[in-house]
Amino acid sequence: MNRLRILASSLILLAALSQPAFAQTATSSQAPVRDPQAIALATNSLTAMGANAASAQLDSRATGVLTMQLDTPVTASAVFESKGMTETRAVLQQPSGTSIRVLSGGRGAFQNSDGSIRQLNEINTLWEHVNTVPIFSLLAEVQNPAAEVTVVSRASANGSADDVISVGWAWSTDPNQAAIQRRLSRTLFFINQTSGLVDKIEYTYLSELPNSTSMDVQQLFTDYRNVGGIAVPFHQTTLLDGRIESVLQLSAIQFNVGLPESEFTVPGAAQ
Repeated sequence: MNRLRILASSLILLAALSQPAFAQTATSSQAPVRDPQAIALATNSLTAMGANAASAQLDSRATGVLTMQLDTPVTASAVFESKGMTETRAVLQQPSGTSIRVLSGGRGAFQNSDGSIRQLNEINTLWEHVNTVPIFSLLAEVQNPAAEVTVVSRASANGSADDVISVGWAWSTDPNQAAIQRRLSRTLFFINQTSGLVDKIEYTYLSELPNSTSMDVQQLFTDYRNVGGIAVPFHQTTLLDGRIESVLQLSAIQFNVGLPESEFTVPGAAQ
């Protein structure tokens, strides 16, 4: 399983879906539900995380250490880059070599340390945003009329009381396809009732393996720091089916670093 896929995101699905389940939604052309209360909660959260400052940011580069909780924990130097909300590049440096994951235009690929390339499943990548910085995650699409936004419940994450909202995003103009896409991309955001910051994101990831197993993913965010007016969680823990999969500790993040578009060319993709 690709560890970079778990953290890049823009997000990486919450409902555990299979291909037959996708087909069942194809008959629905219902307009997206846009709950005013949920939209207000999301808007307040974006404001708390620095929406005004974020609107002026074109790209970002974050550095840190990623520890993958395998049978024997593996630590790697990590660089996460983004451009806009849907272009990402992640680089992991380990003693065994450097691996790279790139997403652009809804398509993505993973380049192994030996140079081999694997194209990623578009069911996962078409809706992915920048999950490492929650203000650039799928939450930012709440004002898009194609997004479905609803209140789910109240819960607790990181020991705090949270309002939980669901966001599903569609990129197709076809009503039936849009209904499927909103279901596929459905992501839960746990918004801290006191600070407005995102404490947790939950979604479902469809395995890149041939059996297409769906897996529940949770990303927990702590140690928020103000960087140029934007709230960034410097400590991020990812759980896969309820077990810790990896821990990311950022050391620094910069915005508007002038990343060239060539940085986000998908390896092995037809140009």
